[in-house]
Amino acid sequence: MQPIAFTTGQFAGQFIRFELVEIQKPETGRRHIPGDGRRSLDPPPVVRLKIFRVHAPGTPSQSETELNNELSTSQLSPVTVEIVGLLCSIDLFPVPESTLALGITETSKKTGFLAGASCVQPLLVDYQGFKNLLFTAGIG
Repeated sequence: MQPIAFTTGQFAGQFIRFELVEIQKPETGRRHIPGDGRRSLDPPPVVRLKIFRVHAPGTPSQSETELNNELSTSQLSPVTVEIVGLLCSIDLFPVPESTLALGITETSKKTGFLAGASCVQPLLVDYQGFKNLLFTAGIG
């Protein structure tokens, strides 16, 4: 994934790359919600937002520094990430029963079956010994 050049905001003057990593997903069989019933997915889907500062992008010496390991809410510093305005939008689609199926289409979307929010803000939590930004779907 290509880094984004920011001209304003908290990352102004920097090249930043973002990555979402799934750390928890619903159990198989609980993803499908029959009929019009809405219920929470169990356990709720959770993704981790990884943020990288990209140095010398597009050159042979390109490198990255992961900012997640430096997150802090108690002090203002160049690596503090403001979570206001960071959003993750969720859409649910059924997994095709066959590899011969035509694939995922907009008409197959099942987001309306999700109980809770489909657009969420991250939570800053301790995860694996570091502060991380996690998005939890279907809570709310």
